[in-house]
Amino acid sequence: MYTSNPGYQSSLTLPEVYSFTVAGQPVIITTLPDLVKADQTEMGIATERLADLAKDRLDKLQLSPDQTMLFTKRSGDNSRIIDLINESYGLNTGLSLDGMAALSVRRYLQSGATNAGSYSYNTPAASIQCMVTPLTGYDFECKLMNIPVKTVATGQETGVPGIGLVKFDIVFAGEFYLLTAADTLGITLSHEKTMLRRMEDYGQWILRAAAINLKQINPFTMQEAIPSAVVFTGTDNAFPIQATATPQGTINHSPGAAASCTRVASLAALKQPREATFIIRSLFGYQSLVAITETDNSSGSDIITMSVTLNVSLLQAGHLFG
Repeated sequence: MYTSNPGYQSSLTLPEVYSFTVAGQPVIITTLPDLVKADQTEMGIATERLADLAKDRLDKLQLSPDQTMLFTKRSGDNSRIIDLINESYGLNTGLSLDGMAALSVRRYLQSGATNAGSYSYNTPAASIQCMVTPLTGYDFECKLMNIPVKTVATGQETGVPGIGLVKFDIVFAGEFYLLTAADTLGITLSHEKTMLRRMEDYGQWILRAAAINLKQINPFTMQEAIPSAVVFTGTDNAFPIQATATPQGTINHSPGAAASCTRVASLAALKQPREATFIIRSLFGYQSLVAITETDNSSGSDIITMSVTLNVSLLQAGHLFG
């Protein structure tokens, strides 16, 4: 990460910033018109300023910047978003569903619409549709549709230093997720500090081992990829609950749009009853609603198409500078 020089005049401008929570997960959307043309120093400075903004904007939620998803979009191009969590600053090859939900609300607000609005995003996997419906105040319902999900493997095992043998499923939903039963690792799905710390540590250890032993091929881009998150799974009063551990060593507050879809795919692969809809909850009490809309078994593809519905709340909108 680069250190900002107070005397450095960057050519980058950050005209507007929107802060949201997506099913409880802080998300920031902004516009960097010339990000692709900017040099590494400018991108580093822009990222630092966004992190500072995240801290200022989200103090009331008692969340740190590394728990916040930071997204930007190119000016005039609403079909592509860039995830600034990754220091590569590259375009996501995944679906970035949480970012799409927040960006859709941003587009809805800028359109001045009063009824529901529909927005589309072209990804390597599919054209994702998002329907935004206003609720009350600054709360919105977002339904993301046409999400392709594929169960790559079930019942896999690998040795993880510091843990031992870990059993998991591998599911693709724009990125590869490892799903493992929390109770088999001595984890109770709660936000008690000891358990949170264990999940943070175990998530990083599992992902490090996966980067070496579990490289996968993206079924849509045919590029090599490594698993990007660990989903610790469990149940609470028969409802599926989960905690998603990121490579940054944090636990998402949201069940996660893509992670929720992978959970439903895993349940389907285990031959559990296919309900019309599934309610997936995070250990912080936030939830998403997932529906299986189509199953494609042609040519052994085993692609399941899903929709996921979650609530998005606008926290603040304004300019980064000034």
